Amino acid sequence: DPTLLVLTCERVKTELLHELGLPDAWTGRIQIHVRGERRPTEPVLIESQWNPSGWRFVLVVPGQLERTRLMQALTRALLLEIANRGNPTQRPAEIPLWLEEGLATHLLALHGDSLVPEIRTLTAIVQAAHPDAFTEARRHLRGRELISLADLCLISSDKLGEPEREVFRRTSQLLVAELLYLPEGRACLHE
Repeated sequence: DPTLLVLTCERVKTELLHELGLPDAWTGRIQIHVRGERRPTEPVLIESQWNPSGWRFVLVVPGQLERTRLMQALTRALLLEIANRGNPTQRPAEIPLWLEEGLATHLLALHGDSLVPEIRTLTAIVQAAHPDAFTEARRHLRGRELISLADLCLISSDKLGEPEREVFRRTSQLLVAELLYLPEGRACLHE
């Protein structure tokens, strides 16, 4: 549903900017192409295109996509736009996988259904006034060894099976949350 997708994109952008403490100062363009013929399990493609007037990012998504994959793709596109503001080269900045996965997971844990509403009603289900953003992280990581920072930086998304991906996502969420809550964390993370 294009209306729901636009609403979701704006909500994700607003919350990401809020979490990073940034103003809404977009210079690049982000386009989303929905391909109904693609299977929900096919990867989301993100193309970075440079021209002298600025960067343009194109997301190619299946017509149906699970919430976590949509959040991860939108977060990556938004981070690419932020990272490439003022980038005069023809090579896009690289976003660490742990950062995009961690921010996407953290935003979804904080805001859940209010970010990505259900299509059946086109309304958001409002969570409790103070939701516990780490309930799912605790559930998935209880009794497991966390992934080290060095390993977070080296892991490639195509090398993760589903159980490992969930541990990676939740460990990345904890790292991002800790970085955001440092005294100058938002500014440092943005930089």
